[in-house]
Amino acid sequence: MQSGGYFGEGWWRYALPGRGLVDWRELIGAARRDGFDGVISIEHEDRDFGWPKGDLAARLDGHRQAAKHLRASL
Repeated sequence: MQSGGYFGEGWWRYALPGRGLVDWRELIGAARRDGFDGVISIEHEDRDFGWPKGDLAARLDGHRQAAKHLRASL
């Protein structure tokens, strides 16, 4: 029997901005409307881009694509 819930397998996957379900334009807009004027940090754990110990070029490409997506969402 597979476990489910928080500790189950496959219920959640980390995706870089632009590759998941989050509407970043809406999220950033709402944060700004509430007075946010800070930094958005990208924590890279997207396995499609070489995380955790894959190709460095793939990991850097993931960061570039995520940053490009966030800039377009401003």
